[in-house]
Amino acid sequence: MVDGVPKVTWSPDLGAERVYRVLGARGLGDAAGETHRGTVWEVVTEETKGDYRFFRVVVEMP
Repeated sequence: MVDGVPKVTWSPDLGAERVYRVLGARGLGDAAGETHRGTVWEVVTEETKGDYRFFRVVVEMP
């Protein structure tokens, strides 16, 4: 938290060598994150970042 706002960071950030997407969920389903149990992961934007309680980072190769 920075000034009461969630701030998600990670290391190492490989920049253009990887595509990073921060996903957020308002609540959790089961440990595997199954959507049928209520966990819905959505892309976090500047406007919605305060709406989520849980976060994960998806890393992909471009």
